[in-house]
Amino acid sequence: MASILIVEDEADSREALAIFLRHKGHQVDSVSNGMEAIAALASHAPDAIVLDMFMPGVDGTSVLKAARSYLHLRSLPVVVMTAFPEGRLAATARDMGVCAILTKGAASLDDIHRAIEESLPRPPA
Repeated sequence: MASILIVEDEADSREALAIFLRHKGHQVDSVSNGMEAIAALASHAPDAIVLDMFMPGVDGTSVLKAARSYLHLRSLPVVVMTAFPEGRLAATARDMGVCAILTKGAASLDDIHRAIEESLPRPPA
């Protein structure tokens, strides 16, 4: 069971993903904007983040920069959700070492879950 932080400004999408991931056995926290995400990361380090790139105010790039500024979060797995996977913010996210960039509306909940699972460190055998 992983601890996952969902950062998504669209309430229906955020809630659907949270319910799905909880059903898969994960502990899920969710926030609706970048400022809340930065505050959450300052107080608790999740095992992974699902991050929307386009949010009003503080966007996903700013959240990534804040996360990477903490030494213990520099290698935190981040799965990005964006409607524009070839846009400027997605390119910046790639440069900042995200694990996956999925297209909103095209990626299923199973696709998101698979990207999260693939990004998590594996326990030693």
